[in-house]
Amino acid sequence: MNRTPSLVLAAALCGFLRAGAAWAQAPLGQGDTAPVATLAGPGGGTLDLSTYQGKVVLLNFWASWCAPCLEEMPRLDQLHTRLAPTDAAVVAVSIDRRIARAEGLVTHLGLSMPVAFDPKGELANHYQPQSLPVSFLIGADGQILEVFEGALDDAAVAKLETRIASLQQVGTQ
Repeated sequence: MNRTPSLVLAAALCGFLRAGAAWAQAPLGQGDTAPVATLAGPGGGTLDLSTYQGKVVLLNFWASWCAPCLEEMPRLDQLHTRLAPTDAAVVAVSIDRRIARAEGLVTHLGLSMPVAFDPKGELANHYQPQSLPVSFLIGADGQILEVFEGALDDAAVAKLETRIASLQQVGTQ
């Protein structure tokens, strides 16, 4: 099966997101305060992002139609599993308009990391992601430390895990 047309379409849609978001407001970046919100969670529940205040968080925006997002998800979930015993977390936020579609993918992929749904773009409107996937590394003080545009590969996840560990060591001293 040739997946090239779907990958090209996904890349085009991700680029369209970049162009469409630019007119609204400047995207958040390093040094900005990370907004929090209470979003829809799996099974009709909610996920309150303020519960992660005081922790180092990797906040990832993704969508079910974004092929690079789906490729990255298992890596982020594995990172979440390794970080679970620490004071850090990985949280994924789907911007899909239809929660059921995104929730189905979460189930299909067997994700254990916290996932929230932002179908109206309420949180995404604050962050203004310029492409998908995009991840924001947020320090325990609530400041955005770094923004990662595009899918994180194994090497990038390993570097990120080392950085998160060093941030936690600094926070405990």
